[in-house]
Amino acid sequence: MASPSTNVVILGFGEIGSAIHNILQKNTRISLSAWDKNAHKLPEQVPLETLIPSADIVLVCVPTWILANALQSVKNLLKPECIIVTVAKGFEKESCRTLPEILAQTMPSTPHVHLAGPMLAEELHAGKSAIAVVASTNAKARRKVATLFRSTALKVTPSTDMIGVSMAGALKNVYAIGMGALEELELGANARGWYLVRAIEEMRVITEAFGGKAKSVMGMAGLGDLVATGTSPYSGNFTVGRELARGEAPSRPSEGLNVLPCLLRRLPEYSPKLPILNSIALLVERRTPPRDCLSAAFIK
Repeated sequence: MASPSTNVVILGFGEIGSAIHNILQKNTRISLSAWDKNAHKLPEQVPLETLIPSADIVLVCVPTWILANALQSVKNLLKPECIIVTVAKGFEKESCRTLPEILAQTMPSTPHVHLAGPMLAEELHAGKSAIAVVASTNAKARRKVATLFRSTALKVTPSTDMIGVSMAGALKNVYAIGMGALEELELGANARGWYLVRAIEEMRVITEAFGGKAKSVMGMAGLGDLVATGTSPYSGNFTVGRELARGEAPSRPSEGLNVLPCLLRRLPEYSPKLPILNSIALLVERRTPPRDCLSAAFIK
């Protein structure tokens, strides 16, 4: 059990960071602090140089495209046994590094834990329950992070498949774009059922190609999160898909939009096995009528 002296810091106070903060406030066994680069979000926050050195667990709640910078900002302030927890679901934009690759190259000796699954921030803020996967090859770190969420609205299950769980979360963002397009084009429930089955098949292929386990795709980090974010108006990737299906440019940044070109760049030899991924790429290019993009995948 976490002791009263367990110091937890949330780095990044956006939608998911603030939602996790609200959940953990109910844990009386920890000391909880938060920090954000936009000080107006937390007017009473103290400097990182004060917060981080005493932290036992740091939850890094930022998008993948700025994850490396966030890690670098605290790297030299961490005590050796501090655990880094990530929630980002994507690839680094320029380098196309996966989350495990970023962690391994930035903080190779620091215990890493990844938290993934259907955790829509708006629902967490509303007090609704969620289930996530706590993934790490470090058993002690995995148990300690799981203990944080004991008796809270966020239930967690353990996994040793850091690569598979993180890949499943990144991939569901791409395929949620397609789910949004299906909804906007009103292709129906039958098409949605077909799409989900084929999307999961492709996610399994890609996850194994990166060294993860296909079974992680079938769990909360993959199938569970795809169903949640691929059907919710709260989901940015789902919304982007609807916008693209209307022939509009995306109105917001999206992890899925960053992951897609990285997959095409890193796995060119897998392209013939990934018709849905290719159809989403056509949709994003906005040179082919949206309905034609998805219809092409149906006959593969």
